Amino acid sequence: MLPSIEEIARKRKTLNLTQKELAQKAGVSQSLIAKVEAGVLDPSYSNAKAILETLEGLERKKGKDAEMIMKTPVFSVEDGEKIGKVLSIMKARGISQMPVVAKDGRAIGSIGEENILALVEKGYGSSEMMRMGVKEWMGHGFPQIGPKTSHSTVVSLLKENKAVLVVEKGEILGIITKMDLV
Repeated sequence: MLPSIEEIARKRKTLNLTQKELAQKAGVSQSLIAKVEAGVLDPSYSNAKAILETLEGLERKKGKDAEMIMKTPVFSVEDGEKIGKVLSIMKARGISQMPVVAKDGRAIGSIGEENILALVEKGYGSSEMMRMGVKEWMGHGFPQIGPKTSHSTVVSLLKENKAVLVVEKGEILGIITKMDLV
């Protein structure tokens, strides 16, 4: 998934590149970069991809990829477990959310404080919640990225999500939350 076009100027400036330098590295014209950054021109898919991939490649060279940011181990809960187990893990580990996994280890959802608060808001007591199934109350899964995903892409994803899973060949390697970037 490519970041939004609006990220180009921010990424370029973070890397201390001029428009001309970025244009040369991406194989496009400096005027194209200027027009895209000014919002005057929507680039073709191939130009946008070339520019964004160039920026991501340069960011990777700086060493700020997902693999360097992620936290391990990742605490998760299977979809067949009870909310009581979620509460126990969250309390013991001092975490506010975690992935929900299928029996084969694939991430299929998430559960966190907001899910638990929704139960409280609906009037469920703690003894009732302890027996409820995770599957019925889990939320959408966290976005999944590869270990070499750039820092800026992680930041972009965390603007809209509570966490990001770092996954390779279906295996969860780590997790990145907003607090991991602070």
